[in-house]
Amino acid sequence: MPKEQNIFIAENRPKSLVLSNKYLLGIIIAAVVFILLFWALGYRSLWASEGRWAEITREMLLSGDFFHPTIGGIPYFDKPLLTYWTIAFFSKISGRLDELIIRLPSALAAVITLVCTVYLGRRLWSAQAGWLAGAFLITSYGLLWHSHIASAETENLAAVMLAVTWYWTRRERPDFITFLVFYLIVFIGSHMKGLTAFVVPVLVVLPDLLRQRRWRYLLLPSHWLALGIGIAVYLSPFIYESLTRPEGYQQSGLALVLQENIQRYLRPFDHKEPIYVYAYMLPLFIMPWLPIFIGALIASATSWKKLNQNTRWLIHAILIIFVFFTLSGSRRGYYILPILPFCMLLAAVFIVEMHRNIVGEHRERGLQIQKLILFIAAISELVLGPLAVWILVSKKGWELPRTLGWSFFIVGLAALLTGAFAYKMIGKIFQNRQLQAVWTMIPVAGILLGGFFSWQYNILESRRTEKPFTTKVSAVAKSLPKERIMFWRKYEETMLFYMKLDPPVEWLKDEHSLQEFLKSDQPGMIISQGRYITGSIASMLPQQPAFMEKCFSWESPDRQQKKMKAWLINPDTLQIAMDDKEANYEK
Repeated sequence: MPKEQNIFIAENRPKSLVLSNKYLLGIIIAAVVFILLFWALGYRSLWASEGRWAEITREMLLSGDFFHPTIGGIPYFDKPLLTYWTIAFFSKISGRLDELIIRLPSALAAVITLVCTVYLGRRLWSAQAGWLAGAFLITSYGLLWHSHIASAETENLAAVMLAVTWYWTRRERPDFITFLVFYLIVFIGSHMKGLTAFVVPVLVVLPDLLRQRRWRYLLLPSHWLALGIGIAVYLSPFIYESLTRPEGYQQSGLALVLQENIQRYLRPFDHKEPIYVYAYMLPLFIMPWLPIFIGALIASATSWKKLNQNTRWLIHAILIIFVFFTLSGSRRGYYILPILPFCMLLAAVFIVEMHRNIVGEHRERGLQIQKLILFIAAISELVLGPLAVWILVSKKGWELPRTLGWSFFIVGLAALLTGAFAYKMIGKIFQNRQLQAVWTMIPVAGILLGGFFSWQYNILESRRTEKPFTTKVSAVAKSLPKERIMFWRKYEETMLFYMKLDPPVEWLKDEHSLQEFLKSDQPGMIISQGRYITGSIASMLPQQPAFMEKCFSWESPDRQQKKMKAWLINPDTLQIAMDDKEANYEK
């Protein structure tokens, strides 16, 4: 393994100065990680698939059954259990279940991924490579986007990185403990999102296993014993689920594992994005560090024989992950996320480890393009952002918060000032001009991306409409029997969560069931997306809905048709205390 190097070029500096620099660096890193990953994490209301994680966890906590997930009381075992359990765990210890608790596991998984990336870089290359890879990763769009969403993506990513990091930590000690911990990580991790937590780490370490005939260790009895224990741990929740399955619960967790992993990979039934989807999603996830990464790829391809073994393994890992997901029949852009830390490691190795006769002019060119992109981004924030907001509000009539324009100006100005200050200060730490340039750009990228995820994104929350709509509907729904609140065609998981309806929650599937519901003289409510209320269905309901999710002028007709509406049935018999109906009705 390479000799440990200090991240600071400090051979001629006093030891106390080096230590103080280390402590200062630790404080800065902790503050940056907190701001980028946790600041205002629970401020935004749930959206898209987040409602699924929230509602399944809520129903688990209500029923006390953590092995048979449901949405509205209807079985939903399409995803493994562990992501719901982690949310439930934080809910139990905090005594709350809200947006922060629901997203917290994703953010914590991002921290685990970050730590593994830094450690792997330090172990296989140098301290500088590890810290730089971590800096690239924490300021990458892909990690920040998914760490702010309640889903299984970053948990799956953390499991992959934990397994690969453990492999390299214990690579020279192929004993029972090494094998057992590896298999426990991948099999427990497979309960986060699926079998990719097993397959990806195995594929990633395979090139190294094939080198120097390391695969022979897999023939040891200790390996097969550890594998058997790992499989037993993986299967145990499914076995318990099948033995304790409630009457009427028709889904099998293990059957859905085969459907969602094996069948979806070989013969997909949905999620069929084009084969080139990752060719444009990967650059998006890597942003803003794409120029450096492309330079690393070019330098690696043109000087393959000059690369050390660890760097060759890293490139093999990147190619294997990319090919594995590309060959799958089922593709979605975010599936490729496990490749991201390895790409950031390669970018860091390209900057600090590759010898000059390997990188040639690629490193200098990549850094120049990188500077230009970040400078343009900062200037755009400073000038074009406020101008665009002014035009959209004043000329187009868009209902945007005025503070949005100021946020662009402040973030752009902060990025430029931070870049100037960092260039001056970092020059006192790094003697290498290229290292000085790249470490100057990192805080600029952090300001730009942090400004978006920790501030600007939250400003737009005031224009989110689903939670305000649900709040109004819930105020009326509290005065109705649960069986008189119906969803037409399909229920919305986010609405179920915010309305806090006790399962099971019924929904109307056909015209006959709707007619039967409307025959009753009791007051009731029907909730549906606007696109489902057409033709004869529209003629059965009151002419105007009592509540409508607000539409904005910039939203497409298709998006507006997906907005939610609620109709009151027999409202004259509804004894509730509510505001004037016209005040609640949003045109």
